[in-house]
Amino acid sequence: GITQGTFGATRQANINLNGGFGTIVLGTYYNAFDDLRYAHSPNIGGLAGGDATNLSGIGAVAGATHSAISERSENGIGYSTPSFGGFKIRASVLSRKNISSGTPAGATAATPDATAPAGRKLNGLGIAAGYDNGPLSVLGVLGVVKATTVPGGDQVQKINDFGFNVKYDFGVAVPYLIFEQSKINTGTADVYTKGRNFEIGAKFPLGAFTPYVTANVAKYSTNIASAKGKSSGVQIGTNYDISKRTSAYVALGSEKTSDTTAGANNYVKKNGVALGLVHKF
Repeated sequence: GITQGTFGATRQANINLNGGFGTIVLGTYYNAFDDLRYAHSPNIGGLAGGDATNLSGIGAVAGATHSAISERSENGIGYSTPSFGGFKIRASVLSRKNISSGTPAGATAATPDATAPAGRKLNGLGIAAGYDNGPLSVLGVLGVVKATTVPGGDQVQKINDFGFNVKYDFGVAVPYLIFEQSKINTGTADVYTKGRNFEIGAKFPLGAFTPYVTANVAKYSTNIASAKGKSSGVQIGTNYDISKRTSAYVALGSEKTSDTTAGANNYVKKNGVALGLVHKF
């Protein structure tokens, strides 16, 4: 994916202007790809089985994670229309410059975006359309990014990313679906990496408790030596509201990844448990 710069890359820093015309935001902010991937998902992303859009550790496609187009725009501008009966449109400039120091290892044709050389600039545009009214919520997002600087080797030149999510609140259960598809073309050869990611799940509100279950599948492939990778996982857990601002959670997760980089399936299995306490100030 597109590696973030080291300064201000992990936080939002922006100004925005709201009015009857909608909302304008300037700076570093979460764009619609953040809502696509995480708005409805109740799982814990750092726990096994918690993120269908992350295929880390797969040899030939290690650079092709869900962050092909990151959910955070740096030094960009975004606009969101007002809500028209639940309908809303968002547009975001997807810009990024890697300013990290050091000398990165050279990328190869099989791992075109395994590194992010200092000085590489990427710019693009993201468009989102959504409906959120009553029990139904639907969002579709499309993004295109091109590299303005390709310092060396087979680095990313163009990325196309599309996805949608849908959620419906039945009261006793809140099921959801997330889908994302991305394709990365490199700049010096007809080399591409593409992937599809699915996640389904549901929350079950029970007073202070909110149990949930999720399942996910991700598949990636390249046109280099027919290399492929896939991941699948499940996670179950519950959140417990201790007070209006404090909650506790517990979750169990399991996932399996495999790849055919070396001509044979190489499997990695992970299991995990998470306990935590959250307080909102």
